[in-house]
Amino acid sequence: MERYKLIAIVGEAGSGKDSLAEALVDQLEDEGYKAHEVVSYTTRPKRDYEIEGKDYHFVMPNIMVDLILHDKMLEAAEFNNWVYGTCIDDFQLDAINVEVLNPEGIESISTDRRIDMLVVQCICNEKERLIRQLNREVDPNIDEIVRRLGTDRRDFSDFHPSDYSAWNTFIRTDSGMSISEEASLILEYVRQWAK
Repeated sequence: MERYKLIAIVGEAGSGKDSLAEALVDQLEDEGYKAHEVVSYTTRPKRDYEIEGKDYHFVMPNIMVDLILHDKMLEAAEFNNWVYGTCIDDFQLDAINVEVLNPEGIESISTDRRIDMLVVQCICNEKERLIRQLNREVDPNIDEIVRRLGTDRRDFSDFHPSDYSAWNTFIRTDSGMSISEEASLILEYVRQWAK
């Protein structure tokens, strides 16, 4: 059976996972790989800095239910009264798919035999993550940022990428490297996995 190749990027809020995903797709394409950034679905409202089809596919709850009922979702989970998930139709067999996921999404996808997954975990200190979150919105919702920090502490306390994939690696996203340098480090590992 031919399998979808997925680089799953995971990290706490503000750890740089979205920026790393974009840079990695660009560098993969520069290296001659066909790369495709998978965009997750959500029923939650769009935040002021987010872009439809880039950050998420923002859909009404009835659309999400329809996708789930028709077995189109590789994974779907409710979080904070909103549903998030990954649609199999967004994957490409002839490309390296790159997606930002949370630990629960990685756990769900890891059981799907159609997926060959490399997990990349972004590690960033809490102070830097907080500063990044405060700077990305014009009028940041402090309560929401604090809630995300607490949720991440809980979600990542027992998360170990090696539990879900033999192919996994870490990148420190607060070490002073540029996003491009971070992607280059990950690319070395991806070359071995993509063979």
